[in-house]
Amino acid sequence: MRIGKWLCALGFTVLVMAFSFPTFSADEDEQALRGVQRVRVRTMKSISRAMRRIKVYTKKENYKRVAAAAEEIALLSAAIPFLSPKGSAFGKTRIKEEVWSRFDDYTKIARGSAQIASDLAIAAQAKNKNAVLKTFSALSESCTQCHKPYRKKKKK
Repeated sequence: MRIGKWLCALGFTVLVMAFSFPTFSADEDEQALRGVQRVRVRTMKSISRAMRRIKVYTKKENYKRVAAAAEEIALLSAAIPFLSPKGSAFGKTRIKEEVWSRFDDYTKIARGSAQIASDLAIAAQAKNKNAVLKTFSALSESCTQCHKPYRKKKKK
């Protein structure tokens, strides 16, 4: 599976945050949070693009590409809680403050999405169209389950 350069940057950012965050000054805290916030936005957009690819490739019965996109979503979804440190709700983000008061639920949904995406990849590898459609529907519902309580509506 081709993960991409930005996924490596994501991993690096998470590691830097995990090991260095407590030693930052106030200015460095804000700079680090802004960096993580940018990676989170890119991650969410990448998940959205992968969901659209799954829709297209399912119609074309290109299960190899469906599986690859599902695996990408599984990896990215698992990273979402790590990309959502408290205080990172600024700039071009739609995350709500409720995330941090209900972080266990937020994390549970992200992990559930990752698991469903993995199940979708398995169904695609088996070329089981009915299972792909059913699992893709469950993945879409999982995304909605998180977006409703934790994502602000798009500004018009």
